[in-house]
Amino acid sequence: MFKSIFYYGTLILLFFMGNLYATNYYISTTSSGTGKGNSWINKKVYTSFKWSRLAGGDSVYFDGGTDSLVYASISFSGLAPSSTVVITKGKDNGHNGKVVIQNTTIAGIHTIGISKCKNIKLTELTIKALYSGDQGKSITAAVRADGSTNITVDNCNIISNGNGSGVYLHTDSICTISSNRIEVLTNTKTSECDVIHMAGYGGGHTITGNTLIQGGLLGHPYFHKDLLQFGAYGGRVGTKRLTTTIANNFMMALDTNIVMVAGINSDNTQPLRWIIYNNIIVERAHGNTGIALYDNYDELTYNGKSSAYILNNTFINNNGYNAKIGNTDTLVMKNNIFYMTDSNNENIWYSDRDGFTPIVKDIDYNQYYNGNTGEAVIDTGDVSGAENSNLTKSEWQRKHNYNGTHCDIHGSSSQPSFVNIWGSKITDYRLTGGTGHGVNLSKYFTTDITGTIRPEATEWDRGAIQNK
Repeated sequence: MFKSIFYYGTLILLFFMGNLYATNYYISTTSSGTGKGNSWINKKVYTSFKWSRLAGGDSVYFDGGTDSLVYASISFSGLAPSSTVVITKGKDNGHNGKVVIQNTTIAGIHTIGISKCKNIKLTELTIKALYSGDQGKSITAAVRADGSTNITVDNCNIISNGNGSGVYLHTDSICTISSNRIEVLTNTKTSECDVIHMAGYGGGHTITGNTLIQGGLLGHPYFHKDLLQFGAYGGRVGTKRLTTTIANNFMMALDTNIVMVAGINSDNTQPLRWIIYNNIIVERAHGNTGIALYDNYDELTYNGKSSAYILNNTFINNNGYNAKIGNTDTLVMKNNIFYMTDSNNENIWYSDRDGFTPIVKDIDYNQYYNGNTGEAVIDTGDVSGAENSNLTKSEWQRKHNYNGTHCDIHGSSSQPSFVNIWGSKITDYRLTGGTGHGVNLSKYFTTDITGTIRPEATEWDRGAIQNK
């Protein structure tokens, strides 16, 4: 017992000693004093700062001046501290203005590039990708990480003019994108410009509390203008599927001229565990889909399909589909609002291809409405992936009986009423009627997108917002 106490006591002591020796660095557009970067008096010019010197617990403060300061692109490679390094703006008076890091002149360069690093946190920065040309299929980004682990982008304002994605994670694992405002400005460029793009068989990421805005107008035969794109993504650690959590995000594509956009788009992913809840996805664009989780790799080749928990989301689409879902071995879909305002397509396109029978299927308490037909429309694919006749909600209930339970026996097919449909604020998507028809899902989460605690003993509201 005494050996155990000594062991854990030593670990705690080492942890605090590590923090005691953490270093703060102060960098700016020019040097002053000794230029060693150990204080604002001795601040170091950022172009001469050696990122490789950083150790676990260190912090780097960019000088924001009294109002704002602008910096050119930065990059770091092979930085692997033992614990998180924080890169942020100055906190002291005279240095706590806005820090803007931007690329306006160099093609093919990421504004912040991170390669083969771990334990890095970017926070309270404004990061802009504003190269004026048109890069076509060249994939750049305001923030791009390659082959990295535990990268956090938090509370930043990230802007792309359409020459690249806002955030691009490639072959990374266990990253967090949280509480950011990420926008692709209105543009007619043909470049790849998803608001967030994740690819390359990494995974285990958390995307939460962000506002994502897509303004790219032109679709392309080879790529879309998605809000959140997953391509060739995911996999397993041993026998365990990586979990990707997408929660409490507000995603918008409100320009009616935008084409080929998806809210959450999974393209050729390996087996994953998706946890998707409390998101508001609003697309007034053309040829769009709220969520597409249907193009997973063959389970025989990649040892299993994906599981998906889609809970308390609000999907509003002008046309296209609210959701395209297939190739899952587990699908739990509850308390969602699927609202198609005007479309000849279906609310839900649903298929289990390759004859793969889901182990768990729990679909209930959802609300569907199609403004073109006046009722829910659900299209089911057969085992070959071909489309069958459209089903109304009542037909969906009768024909789809999984493990003795009918789909959406407690669901509804009535038109939802919001404070301000097509609005640009989260609160515009609060229900003005028809509340209290969901089920308690507190074993997964307990709050709504605004942080309001959902009730313990009464029915939950459907959708991402709980009425108080």
